[in-house]
Amino acid sequence: MKTSDILNRAAEVMMERGHTKGKFVDDEGRVCLMGALNTARTGSPKIISRDIAADRILCRVIWGMSNTSIAHWNDRPSTTEAMAIGALYKAALLAKEQGE
Repeated sequence: MKTSDILNRAAEVMMERGHTKGKFVDDEGRVCLMGALNTARTGSPKIISRDIAADRILCRVIWGMSNTSIAHWNDRPSTTEAMAIGALYKAALLAKEQGE
């Protein structure tokens, strides 16, 4: 799966399941950014993939908004579900422009 496809799928996963903070997946099935990426790559929010291309591009998008990690940005009180999904779609577009 291409990096852009992973990022688009992660956005879809979050739209389907909802957004959470502080853990990959909560008791209601909502996912954080990393949980959404894990689900897109492996089918499970808790199984971590070694494919980091999507993480790298998402970090570049997030660093444009705040100099922090994916998890810290996701968990900030001001980060909304719409912002997280928007960041995933923006990263997918960037990946596609780069041929990834």
